Amino acid sequence: VYLRGLGLWDGSASELAKWIHRQNGLSKRRIGEFFGGTHPIAQSTFDYYLEHCESFLGPNVGLDEALRILLRQFRLPGEAQCIDRIMERFARAFKKANPSHSSKPWPYSEDAAYVLAFSLVMLNTDLHSSSIKDTKRMSVDAFIHNNRGIDTGDSDLPDQNPPPFF
Repeated sequence: VYLRGLGLWDGSASELAKWIHRQNGLSKRRIGEFFGGTHPIAQSTFDYYLEHCESFLGPNVGLDEALRILLRQFRLPGEAQCIDRIMERFARAFKKANPSHSSKPWPYSEDAAYVLAFSLVMLNTDLHSSSIKDTKRMSVDAFIHNNRGIDTGDSDLPDQNPPPFF
């Protein structure tokens, strides 16, 4: 309503996404809370926002790097359900930007992208939280074990020890 009153927004999710992309100095925390929210305009705005991120969602950027670049633009909210909504939409956009006919396709399912993205967020929290003792931090083997069977038909992602993003 405020942005409409100033003539900065026409009420559409696509225009709001463009406006957020163009702004510097917006609260990264508030952007994350908005994108992770349940309001339909928030969810569709995030979908349009992701459409403007094709430069780093596309085939020349891996899932871990795309997620890292995206999360520099806003801060994830602390609530797991909000993070879940963001990761679900990110995975959909990432899979769409890397179809089977692209130069470097994402050969796994959208669900695998979602689970792996969420796992990477959990790994980052685990490795960098001061409240977790070093002896309790996730090991490479534990991370690999946690991500077994995440692709269609309970398939595993290829074995790479350590995974390239660990």
